[in-house]
Amino acid sequence: EIIDGFLPFHRRTGSDKSHSYFESNILSVMSRHRTFEGSLKAIFSCRTPNALYEMMNPGFRDRYHKLNLQNLRTGRQPTLEFRQHHATKDEREIVAWVRFCVLFVVNASKLQPLAGDGIIPNATFDELFEKIVVCPILREYYSKKRTSFENGD
Repeated sequence: EIIDGFLPFHRRTGSDKSHSYFESNILSVMSRHRTFEGSLKAIFSCRTPNALYEMMNPGFRDRYHKLNLQNLRTGRQPTLEFRQHHATKDEREIVAWVRFCVLFVVNASKLQPLAGDGIIPNATFDELFEKIVVCPILREYYSKKRTSFENGD
């Protein structure tokens, strides 16, 4: 999960809090479909919004996933929630995360549907920022964060 790489360890899949507050969507899907490829096929086979919401946020703890689609599912609000980021008062970090999320959603919505079997290759940090987020400033910011975390800072 690419985003894990530029967030603190305590906000990554496998951390003590991940199952309680921000479970991996793809791992939830994989728990039912066994493989990454099978999970992607299951996601792409969803024919209705509700089928997708159930696939991405299944079961009793449906809200506690990195990408929470429950407001769309219930009709409470026309919003989705990115739950992975940690609480912070750092304005620069808040602005970077908001910009990242907005660009991710807006630009991903413009992508063409996948051809063929719907299987995408494992994406990289560079591909995320070249093809979806497309913002050199954010790429540099999160590249520095990623390096900092890799170095144990």
